[in-house]
Amino acid sequence: MKISLEQIRDAALGAAWVSEEAGDVRLHRFTEEQEKVYIGGKFESKAWATAGICLSFQTDSPWLSVRVTVSQGSSRNFFNHEIFVDGKRTGCFGNLDGGPEYKLEGTFGGRFGLGEGSKQVRIVFPWSVASVIQCLELEDGASFLPVRPGTRTVFFGDSITHGYDARFPSGTYMMQISALLETEGFNKAIGGERFCPALAQCRDDFTPDRIFTAYGTNDWSGLERAVLEQNCREFFRALHENYPQTPVYALTPIWRKDLRAQKPAGAFEDVAKIIREMTAPYEHMTVIDGFDFVPHEESYYSDRRLHPNDEGFRFYTENLWKAIRELG
Repeated sequence: MKISLEQIRDAALGAAWVSEEAGDVRLHRFTEEQEKVYIGGKFESKAWATAGICLSFQTDSPWLSVRVTVSQGSSRNFFNHEIFVDGKRTGCFGNLDGGPEYKLEGTFGGRFGLGEGSKQVRIVFPWSVASVIQCLELEDGASFLPVRPGTRTVFFGDSITHGYDARFPSGTYMMQISALLETEGFNKAIGGERFCPALAQCRDDFTPDRIFTAYGTNDWSGLERAVLEQNCREFFRALHENYPQTPVYALTPIWRKDLRAQKPAGAFEDVAKIIREMTAPYEHMTVIDGFDFVPHEESYYSDRRLHPNDEGFRFYTENLWKAIRELG
């Protein structure tokens, strides 16, 4: 039994919209208006990445068959899809060891046993590539009931929120925090991105229950201070205008190895001060200090300086979750 476009649309979490192209199904994490911010620019391919997206449904089918094609969605060529049954990962497919010369070509997928009886299934899509569904099938006559959380949370940010460098997509802090909050997470992050007022000005098709933002490290490393301040100010002003009642949690940048470098934007710690200053006028915005979320040791970073590895993301999630609970 082939799962239809409408069924996929109903079961898709973290997708702003779903389109069909020559029979293939694309899951979009940005709205059409948000995509226009990136189309034609250096971040266009990253906007198509399936970061934060999954399919969630209840079924009594004893097996699942899935086939996808992938294309560039980040500066990384490794990727993986995960299949969870009642919260336990029972299958995966992709290419975890793809080096810089690996070509993202061909189809990927397989047939996976789900076990007997009714169960909840989640197919988690890669953060690092754009994955397009060619075919998704269950046993003929099987049940299919979408399972959706009751709240929605939007995550804005740079490469760390995008997912760099979790080996499995469920291992990013964005996905782990969404699971802990029992919320539907929408990943609006782009690797290499800075505070982008144009993106914040594009309203989603719903009012989120909460918003997280996590920018600043790229702003510090590549901008003049005046530009950083202006972009930060306009970004949070736009969020306030679109969502004046939605709690916004502004995360300051985590530790990075070169933080003592001299930059036109000033000292690295000044970024947190700027974020506090620009969010201060808005009562629904709260700054969370992220500097110590990941231990200040190279072993917790995939590149030894900036992007958390799996263990680094575990610390990030634990510390952010602690901060959220302390805020109530």
